[in-house]
Amino acid sequence: MPGIRTVFVMLSPLLGDIIRRLTQGRVSIDVIAVINTADSLEERLRELSPELILIGLGRGEDDAIAAAVAAALPGTRLLALSHDAKRIWLHQAGRHRHLLADPSVQELIAAIRGDLDRRVDGI
Repeated sequence: MPGIRTVFVMLSPLLGDIIRRLTQGRVSIDVIAVINTADSLEERLRELSPELILIGLGRGEDDAIAAAVAAALPGTRLLALSHDAKRIWLHQAGRHRHLLADPSVQELIAAIRGDLDRRVDGI
């Protein structure tokens, strides 16, 4: 069974590796691209057509980039991770953003699977 088509954007190699290891045996992700710059980001993401985008934020950076990308790519889930992974923002076009403060592994996996979306929506 194919995994969730995923793109890592400006995610540190260490954090990307941690996410890959945490998802093993819990949820199948297929990392189809790693993008290390915001140059032409929306265009590049449209071409890749991912189901999930994980964006790494720099120290002091907010999740505005995730909101802009979510608006440009309807139907795609975005997780914006703070530099220390203590905050994760979930974005999807047409929905309110959701903040996970100091998330557990289970909350991260639920967000990656899309289960958190359904919980937030009351499904």
